[in-house]
Amino acid sequence: MVLKRIFDILFSLFIIILVSPIMIISAILIKLTSKGPAFYISKRVGKNGKIFNFYKFRTMVQEADKIGPSIFTLKEDKRITKVGKILRNLKVDELPQFFNVLKGDMSVVGPRPEVPEIVNNYFVEEWEKILKVKPGIINLLHIKYFPDFTYYQKEKDNSFEYYIKEQLPIKIKYDLDYLKKQSFFFDLKIILSVIYCIIFKSWRFLKKR
Repeated sequence: MVLKRIFDILFSLFIIILVSPIMIISAILIKLTSKGPAFYISKRVGKNGKIFNFYKFRTMVQEADKIGPSIFTLKEDKRITKVGKILRNLKVDELPQFFNVLKGDMSVVGPRPEVPEIVNNYFVEEWEKILKVKPGIINLLHIKYFPDFTYYQKEKDNSFEYYIKEQLPIKIKYDLDYLKKQSFFFDLKIILSVIYCIIFKSWRFLKKR
């Protein structure tokens, strides 16, 4: 775990320095093309049930939570802005989470953090196991369902019930699988696989959209 934390800090600093121009440009584009802040901050549940502020670039219209569901994204969600769609497909919207890693709330690799409402009311037993480790920016789900799990749901199933019954069990399954295989070298394998997806699959996916 000490090695993992050292790697998290060094890798996050490296990524932040490397992509800082991309983050600055992204923030400017968000501000120029839609009303609202450049960043989206929400509450998530971390290791041992600790609640923390979760950072992302804002990819939806301002106050999107009042227009549609706040805890999941719809397929072909109309709340997503044009710039936001590109940021999501290229996973640029996730870059601010490297600051979460530096703060110690998250790790580079680990189960994706969930909102308190879900953790407290659904699959509680499973969450007790999952929350023994820090949540991560990337995980096995990113490799299987690149670039976004949402794109693989059926168009008619844009409901909270669908998310709970169909999507959440899949997420939990992958998280529990990660816990069984977790090691420093397994984390490296996931990171390299996600980098491969971003480099070789992103533009191909964008062309299809």
